[in-house]
Amino acid sequence: MKIAVERALEKALAALGIQSTPEYEKTILSGSADAVYGHVVIEYERPGKLAKDAGRTETVGQLTRYLLGQTARHGQKQVEALRKMIGVSLDGRQILFVRHTVTERGREFSLPGLPSGQMTLFEEKGVRGRFQVLGPYPVNEDSIGVFLLYLRALARKPLTPEALARDFGPSGEVASAVVGALHTALKASLDNPRIATFFDEWERLFGIVYGEELGKAETDARELAKLYGIGGKPELKPLLFTAHTYFALLMKFLAVELISLQGGWLVTSFASDLPALADAELKAKLTELEDGGLFNSLGI
Repeated sequence: MKIAVERALEKALAALGIQSTPEYEKTILSGSADAVYGHVVIEYERPGKLAKDAGRTETVGQLTRYLLGQTARHGQKQVEALRKMIGVSLDGRQILFVRHTVTERGREFSLPGLPSGQMTLFEEKGVRGRFQVLGPYPVNEDSIGVFLLYLRALARKPLTPEALARDFGPSGEVASAVVGALHTALKASLDNPRIATFFDEWERLFGIVYGEELGKAETDARELAKLYGIGGKPELKPLLFTAHTYFALLMKFLAVELISLQGGWLVTSFASDLPALADAELKAKLTELEDGGLFNSLGI
């Protein structure tokens, strides 16, 4: 079973764009796991083991030790490292998931497509928080879909304020390039009635929000331009308009990517295909996102 699953996983991981190098019988401080995919520990069991209480208890104990062993080297940050890992046990007939949480009170936790109510919580001595056991669930399209969803999600960068600020904040290359390009395009397109209307409406709202603070804000225009790598002496309003446009677009990208993670493994990433698209196709996709058509198609 293990060989067949590993071969199937290779194809699935390639289809999802996940790079992984399994290391069989890898030593991980407190024991060894059959395979480790990034932050996912997979334990293969004999068929039918998860149907018995003793078998479930044994495999959950093994997974817990594996997760603790993998994260022990993080010392004071072990709990933070545990939060980014998940253990999976598979016996060919059923599958269960083990994850760590620091939530003080237990709450119902459901997985896409799977029945709720199959969760237990237990504490591990010396570690803050508790472990959740989700399942076991029958091996079917839904449960394996959740498994692949975990793999895809854990291959992505965490959506933490620090990570987002580092990659997309004013000091990052993305913000500088996009805000600069938007600012240049705005200056060249204000004679376009549609763009001029958007800008005038934004300017009206800007005046309401900032009011008498506008005079003080003007003094910060140079610093703002420097922050985004824009040369010369740009006016404050067009510069802020393009910065606001950039962050509004970024929020939509994040929203649609989160939807793809929550919507099951068959919902693909919106952004992953964009770099390979021709200009006309790229414009069509971005227009659909901006106009809300993509969200409408998902029932939002």
